[in-house]
Amino acid sequence: MSRAGIVRRVPLAGWLLRSRLISNLFETAVFMVQHRRFPNFDRTGYMNDLLHRIRVTESDYILRAFTSDKEFAKIYVRGLTGEDLSVPTLGIIRDAADIDGYVFPEECVVKPTHMANEIVFVKDGKVSQADRQRMKCWMTANFGVLTGERHYMRLEPKIIIEPWLRLNGDYCYDYKMHVYQGRLAATGVSTSRFEGGARRLVFNRDWIPVDLKSPELAQLDITELGRFGQEANVFKPALYDKMVAVAEKIGKDLCYVRVDFYTDCKDRIYVGEISHLSGNARVRYQPPAFERVFITGEIDGIENPQFVTKTAGQRHA
Repeated sequence: MSRAGIVRRVPLAGWLLRSRLISNLFETAVFMVQHRRFPNFDRTGYMNDLLHRIRVTESDYILRAFTSDKEFAKIYVRGLTGEDLSVPTLGIIRDAADIDGYVFPEECVVKPTHMANEIVFVKDGKVSQADRQRMKCWMTANFGVLTGERHYMRLEPKIIIEPWLRLNGDYCYDYKMHVYQGRLAATGVSTSRFEGGARRLVFNRDWIPVDLKSPELAQLDITELGRFGQEANVFKPALYDKMVAVAEKIGKDLCYVRVDFYTDCKDRIYVGEISHLSGNARVRYQPPAFERVFITGEIDGIENPQFVTKTAGQRHA
């Protein structure tokens, strides 16, 4: 059973897991079961080990909390870049009592600002009672307690309404840029996310596809690239260099961050959200050494990389 399932079934567990010590012990145990090793980033150089370190040492880092809020992240990106690169905001719901009577735009996307992986697509302005009830549940949820991602713990529950972008068909591809020590290492491209399950490819900084597998993620096999075109560049955005520059600017004050983009692969890019614990440090990769791609961006010699590592807090000490 997941941590969220335990918290929902046993209210006392949720109260206990608010304690940083108990939460960290729980998450370390989960990490060891999930990855079959003790987390030690200095020894392994693996991304999940770094994410675990961030979880247990930076749980109250205010910049991570601020940029995890989808409303505030837009303010941060605009202030940092001087450009409006975020998806436009059509409305904010701050009180659960307003949900029943709220008139949604004809086509829009509805998300909680204080949670991840929750979304409602609105078409023809129709929102079912089940979806409105789901939104009310968002307003009472503490995502930090449910997942152990403590930077969400003190966020105010809100709901944000955004336009339904149709940049790559009905649903956008997600470009997930992993930035370590202010430098882009790798980009995950997620397709078909809302069309029967996401399929993903990972490219290093030089846009070379990395043939890694994960039991948690459905991978788009590299050999299938021919279905989209003759080379990996079919997924490479025309504004890739600008996306890299924006992601690195966002990551300059953080030892690690993942910056998600939407793009039509031509002349439009949007920062979707900023994520600090990619996959909640639960996603396994095969072989595990390929986790280093998300840190170094290197493919050659991946079995014996040379690392110069820093603790998670050194970047902003």
